[in-house]
Amino acid sequence: MVRKLKFLGFIILMTIFYNVKSQEYFNSLGLRISPGPGLTYKVFLNKSSGLEFLLSFPPSSLIFTGLYEYNMPVKNVKLLYWYIGCGGHIGFDNDESVIGFDLIVGLEYKIPDIPISVSLDLKPSFNFIPPGSYLNDFVGFSIRYTFK
Repeated sequence: MVRKLKFLGFIILMTIFYNVKSQEYFNSLGLRISPGPGLTYKVFLNKSSGLEFLLSFPPSSLIFTGLYEYNMPVKNVKLLYWYIGCGGHIGFDNDESVIGFDLIVGLEYKIPDIPISVSLDLKPSFNFIPPGSYLNDFVGFSIRYTFK
């Protein structure tokens, strides 16, 4: 487990210091399909980093998630980016308050000539409250309308 955490830390540090080309849009709004489906809004802060906000509606739940993401182009594939990030969530799950930590890694493709992007990601979520639990929202597919 310690080796995995060190490796994740190394990847995060490498991405912070790696200069990349910016995404093809400034912000986007759309739908996320996952075990906890909902809405997604993404905004870029600079050439490579951005924020993503999710409002999820799993069965009997309402969860708000905020993520900081670092985006990098996939070499030799125009308009395809991979991203990694972390953040937190707060909400209610089965009438119980939840507060926790989220990780995310995924791929995003901006469709040429139309203002649409699609992404596929893994987003494990771990709760501090209640302790030791997690949200079952690991794999997600998003489709967003992009704004320049």
